[in-house]
Order: sequence, then C-alpha cells, then structure tokens
Amino acid sequence: MQRALRKFIRRVVSSLGTLSLVASAMVLLVACRNSPESLSGNGAKVVSPRKAHLIQVAHVPLPTARAVALQGRFVWVAQNFAGATLLDLSDPTSPTIVRRFAPTDLQPLHFQVVDKPPTLVVADRFRGLVIWDVASPDQPTSLSELRLPGIATHVDVFTFNGRRLAAVACGGEGLTVCDITDPRAPRIVAHANRGTDYSRRVKTVGRLILLADNFDGGLKVFGLRDSLELVPYYQVRIPGFCEAAAVKEDLVFCAYRTYGTAIFRLKNVPTNESALDTPPTLELLCQLYRTKDYVRDVVPLENDFLAVLNSEGGVDLYDVRDPQAPLLVSDFLTPDVAMSAAVLHNWVCVAAWDAGLLVTRLEVQPKSAAVPE
Repeated sequence: MQRALRKFIRRVVSSLGTLSLVASAMVLLVACRNSPESLSGNGAKVVSPRKAHLIQVAHVPLPTARAVALQGRFVWVAQNFAGATLLDLSDPTSPTIVRRFAPTDLQPLHFQVVDKPPTLVVADRFRGLVIWDVASPDQPTSLSELRLPGIATHVDVFTFNGRRLAAVACGGEGLTVCDITDPRAPRIVAHANRGTDYSRRVKTVGRLILLADNFDGGLKVFGLRDSLELVPYYQVRIPGFCEAAAVKEDLVFCAYRTYGTAIFRLKNVPTNESALDTPPTLELLCQLYRTKDYVRDVVPLENDFLAVLNSEGGVDLYDVRDPQAPLLVSDFLTPDVAMSAAVLHNWVCVAAWDAGLLVTRLEVQPKSAAVPE
C-alpha cells in the first residue's frame, strides 16, 4: 500500500512536466559545491539546456531483474534467486527470450561479458566467481567456479600487465582480486577487508580500484602493484551509503542512496609502479539531491548525459557537460524499482526488479540514432 502511494505521488509530481524539472534544477544548483559562478551574473558559466528523454521501446516481464549485461545482439539479465535469462535484441522493439537459466545453474547478483574468448564472468550469490564460455550464448559451457570470501555482489574485469583480472566486491569481506587469465583455473591473488560493512560494487581505472561500500559513505580507493599487492589509499566519507561507482574520463559518479549522487574529479591516476607512491585525489565537484532519492546506480551515457537509477523513482537524466552544475533534463518512471542499466550507443537496457527488462532509447534533439549490431 505504501509503495503504491509513493508511486502515485511521484506520477502526480512528474505530470507537472517542465515546471517540476525547472524546480528540481534550481534545487540541484543549490546543492552543488564549488560552483558560485553558476549562480552569479558576473563571469557566469552558462550551459544551454538540451532536450533529451529515454523512450521505452520494449518491456519484457521478468521476476527480480537486478542487473543487465550486453553481448552483441544478446542481453543477459541477472535475477538473483530466480536465476538468469538470455534474450535476443536483434529487434529492440521486440526482444525474444532465448533461454532461461534456473537457480540451480546460476544465482547472479551481477555479471559482465568479455571477449576473446567470449566469456561470462559472474558474481554469484552462493558460488562466488563463476565463469562460462558463451561463444554460443544459448548453449553456454561452465568453465570454473571459485569460492570467494563473503558474498560476491559485483565484478569488473580488466587487463593488467598482460593478465586478465577480475575485481570482485564481496559483501561483508571487502575486495577480492582474481587472476582469470586461464578461465578454467581462476585464483585469488589479492584481498583487502578493512572493516567493510557490505561492499556493493567495484570499478577499475588502470591501476586504481574503486570500491563502493555501505560503510560510512565509504568509497574506498586502492592501487595495484605489479606484484598484485593492493595499496589501500583512503576512504571518502560523505553522508549516505555508497551503492555504486562509475567512471567516464576524469569524472567519477557515485550513488549514495537517499543522499543522492556525488560527482568527483579524479586526478593523479598512477600509470606505473613508481607513481603508486603518490595517492590519487578525488575532488568533490557536486552533490545532486531530489526529494524522491534512493539512488542505486549511476550510468554515464553518450553526449555527456548521466542516467541516475533512482529506485521507485525510475531513471533521472542529467546533462553533465558542466559537472559542477549538472542540469536535470527529464525523468523516466519505471513500473518497479530501477536497479541498474547497461548501455550500447543510445540504447539503455534497464533492470527494473519485478517489472523485468525495459529497453529504452536515448533521444536527444537534434536527434541521432544508432542501432545495436
């Protein structure tokens, strides 16, 4: 009943259209830090507003859709205790279910597809790190399972000194780094647990690993040595529970639940072993707040837009050309909780919990279109 009432209120507020967006943008500017020029007349930095929307083109009902991974024309949907589903997105307006995977096969909280060879790397609630050969997506082959400390909640695969590694956020046990160069024989090469409450997601940037953690707003920053030893730098403590981190160029976007979204500028990224002695810096540029906030994920889009997945509030779309003074340009209401999203060109696939998979297209004026291959 309370959820239905909240949805009704949000739809009423959304129906106010442009007025509500202008009001939200005004609140947004007040919340931004270090940007007095955006509020003053002298020397003001003016960013012309752009019109952009997420347009829904398809909806596939699925239970507990939590995460999405793209593999060419295929879409993998992680459904936690309900298993997983593979869909064909050859026609984005009419996705077809290719195969369902039972919980006995997989219970993914997140997964990522990597190529050469095509591999699905899975953060599985009970199995730890699971690796499948998905050269034929409809007939995957299990290559290995690696038990990890805690609960594997999120994975980010990256290449380091010729090796393929997987950074895994482990709920209750911090960060684990695995060598998956041989996908049939993965092994743990590094682990760090600094009193972590519940690690949510992980993002790698060269030699840096950013760990989104619920503990005290804890965005934790690590470096990685050639020996694969983790270098713990610091923890960013601002109000809220850090749910997710995303990176685009020198900007870091973080989800903080009811405390909205934080935008940082990342500086001094180490490019070699000796540079690890100088800690990188994260400069807080702005914090975005809306009264309906319960931010679960942040996803950079094309053309300097940012999708903020706002739980039952749906997906908020921001223009971040000026990261110190972002503009809210539109919002897209979802039938259920907006959990996460995956992007290919201007196509955005949203995992919306019990509403399933929503396929949307980012439309910007002037209009530009791109179709998945």
